[in-house]
Amino acid sequence: MYHDVMAIMGHLGWLKHCNAHNFVYRYIFPVGKEKKLKKLISQVE
Repeated sequence: MYHDVMAIMGHLGWLKHCNAHNFVYRYIFPVGKEKKLKKLISQVE
């Protein structure tokens, strides 16, 4: 699960620099919002 969350966060960082607003809301945010994902990462580390 940790590696999956890290992969999603990596993609979010990349997608912030392109015109992918609809993609993020359609495919990434149903998995979890950025704050929730960061919280999951901090609990593991």
